[in-house]
Amino acid sequence: MKTQATLKSVSKAAFLIASLSLFPGCDLLTNLFKAKKEPKKVAATSTKKMTSQADKSGPVLLNLNSDPVIWESDFNQNLKQMLQANPYFRGAGVDALPMAIKRKFFDELVKQELILSDAKKRKISKKEEFVKAYKDLKRLAKRSLIIQFYEKDIFDTINVSDKEKDEFFEKNKERFIKVPGGVLVSGIKFEDEKDADNFVEQAKKIEEKDFIKDFDVMAKDNDKGTFRGFGRISKQAQGYGFDATPAPVRETALAARNFPAIEKVKVGKEHWVIGIADKKETIFFKRSEVDEQITGIKKNNKFKDQLDERVKALHSDNKVEVNESYFKEKEPADRDDKKETKKTAQSRNTQAPTMAA
Repeated sequence: MKTQATLKSVSKAAFLIASLSLFPGCDLLTNLFKAKKEPKKVAATSTKKMTSQADKSGPVLLNLNSDPVIWESDFNQNLKQMLQANPYFRGAGVDALPMAIKRKFFDELVKQELILSDAKKRKISKKEEFVKAYKDLKRLAKRSLIIQFYEKDIFDTINVSDKEKDEFFEKNKERFIKVPGGVLVSGIKFEDEKDADNFVEQAKKIEEKDFIKDFDVMAKDNDKGTFRGFGRISKQAQGYGFDATPAPVRETALAARNFPAIEKVKVGKEHWVIGIADKKETIFFKRSEVDEQITGIKKNNKFKDQLDERVKALHSDNKVEVNESYFKEKEPADRDDKKETKKTAQSRNTQAPTMAA
């Protein structure tokens, strides 16, 4: 029961963190890392209301059976705790979160309040199993909170200079793409090279205006090949995320100098005819536009390094004895029995033969 309670708590936190990390948009990561105020002392939690009455402020966000149960202050406090629980979002501000993320988090709190209300009627908190699990959870929560504040003390002392941010930006400029450049590419795959050659001759008749659009129509109407639109291909995008573009197709497209262009490319035993057009230069963010994002990245990297150094020093300053034998793989019992049987047989074979009467 204790294990189940702990696992449910962990899975709940994981769901909330996952909803943040999967939310699309660069603005979240860019704006998340902001100067953080000292957190207020967390008030005691009851099964009906999440904070003490003195901490209630702002509009009521949820009424349950005509009783107010969640105030704006409750909501923000829970958001702060969730952000603090994840090292990746350390230093994040609640105000930086998009409203859609806040609403997802709020819906989870509403579900919790409904469960808490029904659990109170069922007197769940009076059960012996609950009392034992609650004591264990309080111990684990205190342990976790102490570690979080210990790490916070390290994190809050970290500064990132303009020089460090400038150097990071110059070395990683291609990570900060505002508008992807490159060329627009479509293709059609043939098993027979003659069919590919015939398509090349037909495609050469396509006029420059709306080239890719007309290329796509011609390729889709061809019943001997398989059409595929590769979208925009650029050098900067290579290596980031999943890219299913065959390497020969990518290299040929990026090597093109005159546009529009038609090229035949061999990929293994297959023959591709690709149309290449609409070359655009990649537009990057300016250094000033990604200052907060770079600060967050550098600060978190420094934090990891400093924490590792602190832990190494603690290992040196303390006598750390690990029971390594506990972690060694133990041989199965049947294997031990076989060894014993083998020893017995060998012992019998080495005994002196009995002389005949």
